[in-house]
Amino acid sequence: PVPDSTVHIPPLTPRPPPMTKGERTRERLLDSAIRLFSASGFQGTSVAQIARDVGITPAAAFAHFPSKELLLDAALDRDALAFLLRVTEDLADIDVVDRWPAIVDLLWTVVGDYHLVNHVVSGNEPESAALMIDTPAIRLGIAVLAERIRDAQDRGAARDDVDAEVLAEGLVDISITMLVARAQSGIAVSESTRQAAADVLGLVLRPVA
Repeated sequence: PVPDSTVHIPPLTPRPPPMTKGERTRERLLDSAIRLFSASGFQGTSVAQIARDVGITPAAAFAHFPSKELLLDAALDRDALAFLLRVTEDLADIDVVDRWPAIVDLLWTVVGDYHLVNHVVSGNEPESAALMIDTPAIRLGIAVLAERIRDAQDRGAARDDVDAEVLAEGLVDISITMLVARAQSGIAVSESTRQAAADVLGLVLRPVA
């Protein structure tokens, strides 16, 4: 047989456009805000400190984020997005209906790697705790979970008498509430409690007999 001399070129993934100087500065501000807010808290950190850490003036920082509250909100959303992307990637091959123990374990295990999220769910920023339920990152997480649930519904593996978006939002809210309760109680969760919580969440999704 004649060897195939065709050159097979894999499809190219479009590269994102390079960031502008302003976009790079904004990212550096968020990186610094995540680190400093999680270390010293909202009240113990000033925009001037964050600006100095980045190497710009406070006025330049305020040009990106007009208030310290908005900077905290953006930093929390940035950290929450990184947290959820990690969870989503690690759960890519996990059945969302039957594997809630793995999902609960992952949430509880990796949250400590995301310092501002962990700082907030641990009760250190009471005024920002509500943001953990309704940040853009959380809304994205709900959308991803809803898509996984729809796929399970199409296969007959999940109940189809409830809208996937409703199920996803409820499950995410419950999971975050469990995460907050565990972080703030400081009490180690027993194997039986972890399994029971995961089983309850799984039952919510299973088809009604």
